[in-house]
Amino acid sequence: MPDEDDDDKKRCAEADCADGDGGDRDRDDSKNGRPPPRKRGRKSDSSSYSANDDDGAPAKTTDAPSRTEGYVDEYAGYRLSSSSATPSTIERVHVSTLTPESFFRDYVSQRKPVAITGNLTDEEWKVPERWTSTAYLKKKAGDAMVSVEKRSSTSEKFGRGNEVKMTFGEFLDALDRGDDGKGGGGNLYLTTQDVETDSGGRPRVLSPFMRLLREDFPLRPKLAGNLIPQNVNVWMGGGRGGSGGDNGAQKKEEGSSSGLHHDYHDNLYVVLSGTKSFDLYAPSDAPYLYPCGQLRKIHANGRINYSGEETLPDGSKRGAERALDAAVRQERCARELEEAEGAVGTSS
Repeated sequence: MPDEDDDDKKRCAEADCADGDGGDRDRDDSKNGRPPPRKRGRKSDSSSYSANDDDGAPAKTTDAPSRTEGYVDEYAGYRLSSSSATPSTIERVHVSTLTPESFFRDYVSQRKPVAITGNLTDEEWKVPERWTSTAYLKKKAGDAMVSVEKRSSTSEKFGRGNEVKMTFGEFLDALDRGDDGKGGGGNLYLTTQDVETDSGGRPRVLSPFMRLLREDFPLRPKLAGNLIPQNVNVWMGGGRGGSGGDNGAQKKEEGSSSGLHHDYHDNLYVVLSGTKSFDLYAPSDAPYLYPCGQLRKIHANGRINYSGEETLPDGSKRGAERALDAAVRQERCARELEEAEGAVGTSS
């Protein structure tokens, strides 16, 4: 559950990855073309637990006990130390020391956060050298319509659902000016983009906007191994130093932050420019963070269920496995029947 604070943040990209089954099934939870929502709640501005990859109003009550009674906690993963004498330290490892196997074994499967230094080694990873140019980004995707969060002042958090539509080029121009077109510097933030659905009704991994930039990054980094990407997005905003544009001009502004929330997928977050800070809590800490919904169960892998939203550990709905097996058997039988009828027709 990260509480994200962007200090000097300019451009960053995040890929949400889940294991083989969970990646596809979690996408069944999506609504209105959005990735599965984050869950929000409330506590204080410095460590508020918020629930939606989205926009939900803060809880209207601080009666935490009534929202945490009667839940089951089976979480068996990594837990941050609660002792001030021996605080937990997030490991920092260089990407060159990791393999897909060690990354999954030592961190993903353990639900253990890690700060990875260095750069992705994929040949398709062209973002660092290409996305520093506003002219390049405008050429590739400047005419695309994007959703942009807007806040009234730099003291307000993003993530409250106040969105406006504009072209990506207009957004980049506002960043380079250091304002939102009305003198409100740093009050725009490129947020999660709506995705289309495929023929089966499942949300696609990339939004139309992200597909225009597809040649610049791998859909599945080598480091991810067999993990399946659920959604790939880019977040972009003007923090201290602004975007700078092609001339690298620096503008001193306040950073930006979003409220505490949790996603339903593992995050591989790549900071391209500036810095980003995360406040992290284990899933088992949810009862103490004033959740917005009524807690029902915390699965062993950290998946959190709320009343009316109960799922299996991989995020699939109860009974989804049986329904999938039945659909596969039905398709197999139809195919075998078609082949048998074809064989009869040939012999006659």
